[in-house]
Amino acid sequence: MTAPKRRRIAVVYAAPAGLGGLGQQAATVLAGLARQGHEVFALGPGWVETWPITTIKDRVTWVPGAPSVPRAIIQYTPLRFYSGTQARLAHGLIGRWAARELDKIRPDLVYLFTQVALEGLRWCRTHGVPSIVDNPNGGIANYRAACQREWDKWCHGPFRDHPVPPVVERVTQEYALADRIRVSSTWAAASTAREVVHSAKIAVVDQPIDLERFRPPPLRQSSPTFRVVMVGSLDVRKGILHLLRAARRVGVPLQLTLVGGTVNRQMKLAFRRESAGLDVVLAPGDPVSAYHSADISILPSVEDGFGFVVAEAMACGLATIVTDQSGSAEWVREANAGWVIPAGHDSAILEALEAASAKRTELGDMGVRARRYVEQRADVRCFDAVEKLVTSVIDGER
Repeated sequence: MTAPKRRRIAVVYAAPAGLGGLGQQAATVLAGLARQGHEVFALGPGWVETWPITTIKDRVTWVPGAPSVPRAIIQYTPLRFYSGTQARLAHGLIGRWAARELDKIRPDLVYLFTQVALEGLRWCRTHGVPSIVDNPNGGIANYRAACQREWDKWCHGPFRDHPVPPVVERVTQEYALADRIRVSSTWAAASTAREVVHSAKIAVVDQPIDLERFRPPPLRQSSPTFRVVMVGSLDVRKGILHLLRAARRVGVPLQLTLVGGTVNRQMKLAFRRESAGLDVVLAPGDPVSAYHSADISILPSVEDGFGFVVAEAMACGLATIVTDQSGSAEWVREANAGWVIPAGHDSAILEALEAASAKRTELGDMGVRARRYVEQRADVRCFDAVEKLVTSVIDGER
């Protein structure tokens, strides 16, 4: 078999590779390309020592100097109240810096993540270099609309979080300029296609999961309390307030463990209001122990391009509740490992929690099916699929 041709590939990303969902997606792209022997240039705010970066970090050229918005501006100016604008400014800084670096690297292909891609895509068009844009969410306009609806329902004042209207405009331009758009689920593909003129350029490539780190515990301890875990930001997009409302009405003793944090003052106030009197455990940090001590996981997002945390929970042998507006719903449905419910409805969450509680003896079998499904779908072949996509774009294939 002929070895794949070594290419010069630049990857432009906005979150430290390996940190959080966005950083994990950047990490899997870098790993997929470096594993195949390509000359990979990482243009972003560094990396953290997590899988899969630990397996390839010495095979990647980490380009230093990614800029950020000065902390003093965020802390001591009115900008501190505008988190969406903060994100827009930060992404613009990285995008312009990356375009300057591309002019030095002269890669064969540029792989960019939405929101930091625009300037690099313009560079690609000017120099005739093929490009791939990774869209971690669904369509950006739908993302904004979903967050706006939830904000109006739960919070006061204007919605100032990400994505602000200029970001929607920016990402829409990125969709138009990219040669291909990579998404991580069929749901994200359908959502993005509604906002893209040439939907044929959208490609679905699955995400790999660290199957060694995320694995079932040797023994899952039983408890008279029904233990539910949610991992993710405690913001309107993730549906946390709907979950708290539903948890209040569940007819059995329930403990809710949350691995994540609130992002602004309005959400902190709403969270404090809706969680009052509930058995809520805040457990920031590594989610593995929370997965291992739970009976079931839940991700009640109103918009989620994939949802790494669902795949991680399934890999840990957990049945899962997820909404129909999340890319990972497909995994839960096909594995027969939980419940897929309508997004944004307290009553749907309540019904799923009560159904799961009534079937506690069956949750273990669901977890076994979940683990088996993830093993089959999220292994190292996902890395090969990234390299195959890149090669097809360089070679001008469809």
